[in-house]
Amino acid sequence: CDWETGHEPFNDPALRGEKDPKSGFDIKVPRRAVGPSSTQVLVP
Repeated sequence: CDWETGHEPFNDPALRGEKDPKSGFDIKVPRRAVGPSSTQVLVP
């Protein structure tokens, strides 16, 4: 398989037989400055 850095990652929890890292995931999604949609406005 092809890895992003060209070699096997050393900190991959799947290599240790774990599904997810113990600390969880740190997912950063930028906020968007948009208003609510028309369907969100009409919901009472």
